Amino acid sequence: MSRVTASIVTYPGGEKYLQEAIDSINDQTYKDFELIVVNDDRNTTLKWNELIDNCKSEYLWLFHHDDVALPSFLEKMVAALDAQPTAAAAFCYDYVIDGNGNRIRETNCPLPPRPLYEYKEMTAYGGILRCPSVVLRVPLIGDLRFNLEEGNTANDLAMWFKILSRHPIVVLPDKLYLYREHEDSDTRKNVLTSDKIWDGVVAWDFGLKLKPHESSWQGWASVGRMNNQRERVQDEIRVKRLSEVAGKINFCVAHEAPENAGTGVLVADRVRGFNRGDEEITYYVCPVPGNSVALGWEGGCPVIKCPPEAFGAVVDKYKPKLIEFHHTLRWPIEILATPAPCKKLYLHDSHLWCARWHMVDRDYKVCDGPGADKCAACAGIPALEVSSQKEILEKLLPGLDGIYANSEYTAGMASRVFPGVNIEVHEFPIPELPVYRKRVRIGYFGGFYPVKGVDTLLDAMIRVKWAQLLLFCDVPPDFTNGRRLNGFDNVMVMGRYNRSDLPYLTNLVDFAVVPSVNESYGLVGRELEMLGVHCIKTHTGGQTGTIPPGDVDALAREIQEAVDAWA
Repeated sequence: MSRVTASIVTYPGGEKYLQEAIDSINDQTYKDFELIVVNDDRNTTLKWNELIDNCKSEYLWLFHHDDVALPSFLEKMVAALDAQPTAAAAFCYDYVIDGNGNRIRETNCPLPPRPLYEYKEMTAYGGILRCPSVVLRVPLIGDLRFNLEEGNTANDLAMWFKILSRHPIVVLPDKLYLYREHEDSDTRKNVLTSDKIWDGVVAWDFGLKLKPHESSWQGWASVGRMNNQRERVQDEIRVKRLSEVAGKINFCVAHEAPENAGTGVLVADRVRGFNRGDEEITYYVCPVPGNSVALGWEGGCPVIKCPPEAFGAVVDKYKPKLIEFHHTLRWPIEILATPAPCKKLYLHDSHLWCARWHMVDRDYKVCDGPGADKCAACAGIPALEVSSQKEILEKLLPGLDGIYANSEYTAGMASRVFPGVNIEVHEFPIPELPVYRKRVRIGYFGGFYPVKGVDTLLDAMIRVKWAQLLLFCDVPPDFTNGRRLNGFDNVMVMGRYNRSDLPYLTNLVDFAVVPSVNESYGLVGRELEMLGVHCIKTHTGGQTGTIPPGDVDALAREIQEAVDAWA
């Protein structure tokens, strides 16, 4: 009996590169193998499971019908597995070729060199295991099988996680085969051009939950980031399709970007509400400097960014049936005259009757309305400018189909400035925010670097759910979604801090953690303690704490004890 079963699965109509794949296996320098080719219409997952079920060899090599193995593939992979009898599988890397066999790039191993890799460290790198490089040690695979429900088209990634949850694996940095990218590939036709491209998120989520306390924080952050991307892309796809069939186009015109904390958030929420239907599409329109108009996606909305002088041309192009004007602060007031079947003005504050949009006067008292002399004294605005703006508004307001104020106060002021104009009150609902149970707050003051123990701290926070970690440091944008760290509901990113602000910032936390791997002096920990903050510290270098550096279990226990003491 051969030590290795080399297998190729294909399907009717997929034979274009099959013979080249077969020849590359037959040309292996290692000869103790049997080759099996499975060619039928069943799903690849079923065929791979059948191969595992029926395999009598020690090793099973799962290969693709359109890739090419280099002659030393089996020799090196079998030698690597023989040298590590506890490893359940071996992987390697590749050169990427096109449909004509031309090398177009190479795939390199991002892992630090190591004879074996365990579940925890691979949860930070799980997406880099290349298929079809895999050779399985069949006796250790046991009852593990590929399962479509665990990742759909990415169920192979879920399988690698399952294997790693029980056994280590070997990953060789060697490039031992040629991975073919071509227009007829199943991946190109059925995955990359559809929402199945996000199946990897499902597989990652499944894999990390096999041993949640042993999964690295990088894995959870990756899942969070991919979920954010998937939701945004799916929304974009849905709204793009809507734009192609919608019978009605609306504009919500605001003076700032959709994700800005003020009017932007309210208007963006209104736009998203419009776009939940299937008969009309609403664009968020905001002003930008320059000369070009840009159509994009921001804050969950399709956004048109346009210079104020180009607004008329944009209206001519899209022909919106409804234009809602929210805050004309950075637009010329004349845009209210833009022709449209229906136009509504929302007064979010009193800017419309002050030439410089002040809510308070020079004495910091609430402004009770404009006046040529008053505005000139308050903001140095020529009386003529104040008068001309009021005159323009008096002419434009009657041509609007509705004027709404955000409060009775604003409506009352507007009515005094423009008597006889009907102004209704429209209170905007506050957009929903995730609600989190109030937790004990932990402060981390330092850099977002492994040497400062951030990796250890975040791994510990996976286990300490009823504490809130505040990261006072800069975090790479890929790891964040607003103020939240991707994949965590108990970690907030506060941004870099100034040392002089430390006495004030410590009022935001109940205790602090300094989990450094190495500290020459441990100044931050000493300063925190000087400020009266209970501080959990590692014992390393010049820092005298109680936690061994890099010990996730010990750090999590100490944090939990502090949380329990504060609760």
